Amino acid sequence: MGIENFFPNMDQCIFVLHCITIMKTISIRVNDDLEKDLDEWTKESGRSQSDLIREALERHLRIKKFRELREMLVPYAQKAGYYTDDDIYNDPDLA
Repeated sequence: MGIENFFPNMDQCIFVLHCITIMKTISIRVNDDLEKDLDEWTKESGRSQSDLIREALERHLRIKKFRELREMLVPYAQKAGYYTDDDIYNDPDLA
């Protein structure tokens, strides 16, 4: 039984996909200065501590992954004659 059996006028339907993400709860310990900074950041942004900490952790992990990939690719870039970021940005073949 296909979806068209449930929606005979499928060409007239608009579908909304709703994803539910199940999140785990973790606890962290912070010193007084970090707690104060987090409280200020929360008030300034109007966002929850959980949102801010999650976003900061995601950003940190993306940067970590970027650095790992970059380190992996450096030998290949150097073999091709690229030793600095400027070497890459100034290469007319890559523009």
